[in-house]
Amino acid sequence: MGGLAELFSGMVSMGLGAYLAAVTERDTYASQEQRAACLPAEQRAEVHSILERYGVSRAAAAPLVDELCADERQWLRFKMDFDLRVEQPAAHRAWVSGLTMGLSYFVGGLIPMIPYFLLDNIREALVVSVAVTVVILLGFGYVKNYVAIRNHRAGAWGALQTLVIGVLAAGTSYVIVKSLDRGET
Repeated sequence: MGGLAELFSGMVSMGLGAYLAAVTERDTYASQEQRAACLPAEQRAEVHSILERYGVSRAAAAPLVDELCADERQWLRFKMDFDLRVEQPAAHRAWVSGLTMGLSYFVGGLIPMIPYFLLDNIREALVVSVAVTVVILLGFGYVKNYVAIRNHRAGAWGALQTLVIGVLAAGTSYVIVKSLDRGET
């Protein structure tokens, strides 16, 4: 029961954390966009300044500067993309991020708990739970690195890293629970 309670509270906490992080990102973008608005003469100077960093002369940049500064929205988009290097977040990103994180936490935490619901013997359930968790950690770590790097060696390294991190996290929890359990006698 304690595990299920933690699972639900962790799901809510992680989901809300991801939601709030995405909202903060959206608000930061809007704030930077408001500060980026300036007078037309300043716009032209800023576009020239940005393009000069790429070795584009003022004469070559003049038609582009005229085109970009003719429309305030285009100018802001250019400024955000090339000067501030901030990408506009998707409109529904906060909700999607919150739901994805919350549900991922729940499913990821529920899988190792399933043996406890199916088996009567707690020790057998623990062994099955550990085995299932090891397989999932290895699989996730391998796929994560293989997809990112496209290399089997990187996949194997990712599997090992993920397993070590999982073992350290589980070991820490185990030591804490055992320490608290000893204190109650």
